[in-house]
Amino acid sequence: MLWLFGAEMVTVLLIYDFSSFNFEDYLSKILIFASFALLSLITIAVIYISYISWKDKRRIEK
Repeated sequence: MLWLFGAEMVTVLLIYDFSSFNFEDYLSKILIFASFALLSLITIAVIYISYISWKDKRRIEK
């Protein structure tokens, strides 16, 4: 009977540890990281396009 009680306690602890994993926090961190990565990518793309446009305008004026 003691062994069965011990097995139930392990099962309860496993279920509790799994339920303590907060999926919303994990998803929130991924979304924050993805938004910063996308913002950085868009910023770099705008700077690159502006530079190419400026260089092309100088080429046409010559």
